[in-house]
Amino acid sequence: MTVGGRARAALRCRSADRDVTLVKRATAPATSEALRQYTGIEGLPDQRVTGYLLVDPTAADQAEARATGLLTRHVLPSTTLFTALVAWLVTGLALRPVEPIRRGMAQGPARWSAPWNGPAVREPASSERGFSGGRRS
Repeated sequence: MTVGGRARAALRCRSADRDVTLVKRATAPATSEALRQYTGIEGLPDQRVTGYLLVDPTAADQAEARATGLLTRHVLPSTTLFTALVAWLVTGLALRPVEPIRRGMAQGPARWSAPWNGPAVREPASSERGFSGGRRS
């Protein structure tokens, strides 16, 4: 069997205002017995037969419409919800240390200690401030 060397787009037909594209063209020898079996005509001589496989794009259009419907009805909302959930969890993890800091600041800076249990932060004494209570000496 030999396959024709013409480009696939070389053969185009118009069928119901749609382009039907050639997928494959094949040529093979056929015996008179095979021709009689497939055509029902007696007495045909041995000859070469060419077959064409054409594809109507209607099936592809219907499959594309189904896939688009599936995406817009199911996949897109699910993806949006999943993205929102991940953003909510990541934001919660990022803001987790803020609440202990807020509670510590509400108690006053003298009582606040770092959330990692480090040394306590305290107000410096007036002698450490570098001035004597605002009075001139």
